[in-house]
Amino acid sequence: MTLKAEREAIADALTTAGLKGWAWVPEAPVAPCAIVQPGSPYLTADGATFCGYHTRYLVSVLARVGTNEKVTDDLDQLIELACQTLTVTEVSEPFALTFNTANYYAVNLTVTGSISL
Repeated sequence: MTLKAEREAIADALTTAGLKGWAWVPEAPVAPCAIVQPGSPYLTADGATFCGYHTRYLVSVLARVGTNEKVTDDLDQLIELACQTLTVTEVSEPFALTFNTANYYAVNLTVTGSISL
């Protein structure tokens, strides 16, 4: 599997679960959605195999714009959905994320995997 294929698999799993997943940063996302990006560190050697690596992705989950109460509830549900779908190791505190001129309530999820290159 390639890095691109792993990123796309994460986005596809979220889309199948009911949350539109993007394997790249879209120019104009439509929330609710999840945007899969390389995390930090992106790759670390697994130490067990010659070409084996642990991967880390940052998945930004954006809630639809609305009232504070509604957006907070929606974001909690989106986090739960993502955690049921992916191997999530960490969830950030919620924050405001701006795309173009739109502000979204969002969290960053850390998702890990393994790959051979």
